[in-house]
Amino acid sequence: MKFASIVKGLLSFLILTAIFIAIAIKYSIAETSFQCNGEISGESSTIFIKLGEYKWWVHLWSNSDGDLKLEIPNRYYDYYSPLTEVGDQLQIWDREKQRGNFSKLSNALTLDTATGVFKGTCTRMHDR
Repeated sequence: MKFASIVKGLLSFLILTAIFIAIAIKYSIAETSFQCNGEISGESSTIFIKLGEYKWWVHLWSNSDGDLKLEIPNRYYDYYSPLTEVGDQLQIWDREKQRGNFSKLSNALTLDTATGVFKGTCTRMHDR
């Protein structure tokens, strides 16, 4: 009887831990999609980004403030991580090298891509 109650308590603990981990993972990132208009190497261009901003508790296991996914339609797709929040700016890194900045205040984006440096302004499409 005592063994059964120990197993029951342990099972309850494991279920609650699994629920907590699932909730933490599901709600650890706020994603926002943007359409950005500007120039790449002097040529007009429209790109799309998905900005993922991590919640404060993610710093328990990561130094990043988020990540950024980039799509240049029919040409290029890339992923940048980590992001570092400095005031209203997000510094965009690709491993150890800084690749650009995104202003949360003006939505201005400068990003060094494989096809050239993009400079422009982004318009929010939708959140997740």
